[in-house]
Amino acid sequence: SLSQYYGNSWGIWTESGQQPEPENIELLVSAAVASHFDAICYHESQTMKNLDDGSRIVQFRVAGAMEMLPWLLGWGATVRVIEPAWLKQKVLERARGILEQYENER
Repeated sequence: SLSQYYGNSWGIWTESGQQPEPENIELLVSAAVASHFDAICYHESQTMKNLDDGSRIVQFRVAGAMEMLPWLLGWGATVRVIEPAWLKQKVLERARGILEQYENER
């Protein structure tokens, strides 16, 4: 069924056309936007740990985590990828590309 096939997915597309295995995603969400994560469940696997400063550790177990990239970038500096390392690296690469685009305008 579609639910069985896509149930762990962050979204609906995959790069290879095959459903990847689910993996653990861990984010540090700043206190400034933590209430959004309190109010909205972004994925059925979402769990949270409240930190003393009002920030949250938010965890997901999803397949196709590459789809999270635009969503993560949309949070700007208020959400930081802790794990997996490859996703953290992708965010960094995109952020550097954005910075370079604006620096080249000068």
